[in-house]
Amino acid sequence: AMGRGVNTAVGEAVNLTFRIEGLTRQLGVPVLVGSGFVHQMPGASGVFDAKGPHLVKGQPDPVDVYGLREL
Repeated sequence: AMGRGVNTAVGEAVNLTFRIEGLTRQLGVPVLVGSGFVHQMPGASGVFDAKGPHLVKGQPDPVDVYGLREL
């Protein structure tokens, strides 16, 4: 619910994040991020493995996702 005193996050980025999170069960990984995160965070490419492009609701094109590498 949205209302006075309630903080909410809405928008395209939040929707995409929610859809990517939904892929964790399908791909059997605990943490997934999008390509924007991997490309913008220094060192992220050494911590995440590519899981390929996936169709997600609300996106016209497949989204490249990356799973947290097991250490």
